Amino acid sequence: MLLTVRFPLFDERGAIEAVGAMSTDITERQLEERSRRERLQCSELIHEALAQDRFVLYGQPIVNVASMQFARFELLIRMRKTRDGDELMVPGEFLPGAERFGLIQLVDRWVIARAVKLAADGHCVEVNLSAKTICDPMQVT
Repeated sequence: MLLTVRFPLFDERGAIEAVGAMSTDITERQLEERSRRERLQCSELIHEALAQDRFVLYGQPIVNVASMQFARFELLIRMRKTRDGDELMVPGEFLPGAERFGLIQLVDRWVIARAVKLAADGHCVEVNLSAKTICDPMQVT
């Protein structure tokens, strides 16, 4: 959708000599504004969850199909909707935004720190990390 503003162009005597026009694509502006709003909401959500320790990891057992014996745990992240609440957000509600707006490495660092603590306590764990974290040489050192 275009917004067009017309305005008179005056000559040196003050008579209208021509009409100027300026057009702006409102749709593009609305999309940019929506993207900025989504980025801010996602950033607040992730940063608040980190500050309030609202992320939780669940261990999903991985079973050896041949022996039907427990092999290890894969850690899966969830987010509490409130600090002390039991209601959880599934990853699809917060990870896509974290990926899209460049916040995923903050989440991955939190997961890595918790996984390392569990491993130090003798647990065999596996985690899923974003491609951005895996490809960052500063993250793997």
